[in-house]
Amino acid sequence: MRLFKIRLVLVLGGIERYGETYFIDANLKVVPKKGSAVMTYNLYSCGEKDESAMHGFCSISFGEKWVSPVWIKYEHQTHLRCLAEPYLHHQILVNGQSKYTHQNQHR
Repeated sequence: MRLFKIRLVLVLGGIERYGETYFIDANLKVVPKKGSAVMTYNLYSCGEKDESAMHGFCSISFGEKWVSPVWIKYEHQTHLRCLAEPYLHHQILVNGQSKYTHQNQHR
């Protein structure tokens, strides 16, 4: 897992079937739609790696998948760590609606 605070994948189009983003710990698949984005945090608020943010992309059955990944680095933001709640998890939103809040404790 790279040490980036935020990973954003913009869905540009071309997806005809399948190609979901799968969140392993949450057992959640996010269906890609043209013009949408999937944003993940892979660090806790204290800056340590959050393994529960692991995700993958399902293959497409036919057609093409056009995406554009954007990474927002963490290395220059170490002074912004939140130590009040050091293991604060991300929340998964699908189309702006809450689908899952990670409940597990830090491993």
